[in-house]
Formats: sequence, structure tokens, C-alpha cells
Amino acid sequence: MMRREDARSAIIDHWYSWSDLMAESDYMAMGVAMHLFYEFLQSKHPQCLDFHSADVYEEMKAWIYEDCEP
Repeated sequence: MMRREDARSAIIDHWYSWSDLMAESDYMAMGVAMHLFYEFLQSKHPQCLDFHSADVYEEMKAWIYEDCEP
């Protein structure tokens, strides 16, 4: 089980790496990107999603949206 702050940091790092790769392909809506990113984490980095939360997916999205705000 990861600590929440460690999970947040790892998820944000993976998001930037993953979204850079996706930027080279076709543009996709943020909601679609978020869903695909979540599936990517589930398959490649499941430990990042192993933290206490009522809704891991929604918390992951909130962290990314907060970090991406200008």
C-alpha cells in the first residue's frame, strides 16, 4: 500500500510521461485521456493506485486536474 502523497506524486509523474507520448498521436478529449491513463496505470503501475480512497479514479483525476491548472 502506498502513502497517499507518494501515490499522488507517482501518478502525476506518470501522467506527464504518458501524456507526452499521447500528444504525438491523435488529440483526444480530456475525459477519454483520463480513462485511458487510468487503464494504463492499472496494467503497468498498479501499485500507484493502491492507496486508501473512497474512489481512486476520481481522486486520481482531481490530482491531475489540480496539477494541470495554470
